[in-house]
Amino acid sequence: MARWLSLGFSVFVLTLGVLWFMFVRAPSPEAVCAHKVQLVMSEAQGADAGPLVEQLQTTCIQNAQRRIQMRGKIKYANYARCVVEASSLEQAERCSTGS
Repeated sequence: MARWLSLGFSVFVLTLGVLWFMFVRAPSPEAVCAHKVQLVMSEAQGADAGPLVEQLQTTCIQNAQRRIQMRGKIKYANYARCVVEASSLEQAERCSTGS
């Protein structure tokens, strides 16, 4: 009997771990912001994006941390994965609106 209980508990813990990995694990705010800066630089293509990049770097991480606090880790994880997978700045900005 104890053996079945420990086996059931192990399966339960493993299931929780897999679900956590799938839905809550997210790229760090630094990784999300680095990708956004990369997208801005690729969209600028030769234009002077220096001031825009500096402003983005200073506010992006703070905004990402605020997003985690305000909306929770699961919503942030969905947002962060969407931004990191985006191939253009327009796609990354659409992640913010939930589309």
